[in-house]
Amino acid sequence: RVDKKIAMVGAGALGSNIMINLVRSGFGEWTIIDKDIVLPHNLARHISSSSAIGWDKSITLAHFANNIISGEPIAKPIVGDVTTPDKKVILESADIILDTSASPAVTRYLSDIKSDARRISAFLNPTGTDSVLLVEDSQRQVPLDLLEMQYYRFLTSKQELENHLKRTEDNIYYSPSCSDVTSRIPQN
Repeated sequence: RVDKKIAMVGAGALGSNIMINLVRSGFGEWTIIDKDIVLPHNLARHISSSSAIGWDKSITLAHFANNIISGEPIAKPIVGDVTTPDKKVILESADIILDTSASPAVTRYLSDIKSDARRISAFLNPTGTDSVLLVEDSQRQVPLDLLEMQYYRFLTSKQELENHLKRTEDNIYYSPSCSDVTSRIPQN
């Protein structure tokens, strides 16, 4: 078992699948930070089942993970916004900060946390045809915010990626909030 302390931000479809696969591999002690709840449309790709609808994603994911591994719990949920001051202590004490929030603002915020923790950001493009993984080197010589800028530069310089950030026409609006758009992306 690998006992790295991992602070994961974002317990959605991508984050839940990445985390559960790592937990099944015996990797990490997890703190899951997310402010969202499980909604019916999440069930197509999230590890949750219909019994989790209306529950906090971080609590649902921690419960699921803790039931995979016998013994002491390996996952702790934190319900809330990662950018609030009380979350800094959690981030500063982690060995790895894994961002699966798909939020550029969160990625930039995490880059500025004073910690030796290696940062990783994982997200899909809007159509789900490409996955992106930004990983700092172990010495943090190239921090996450710089990797993000290199990613954008790469997108502008490679003609084969001209449609990488293109959105589909079948967006689904499910609530009147800032995170109210989803799209149909197959599980594979």
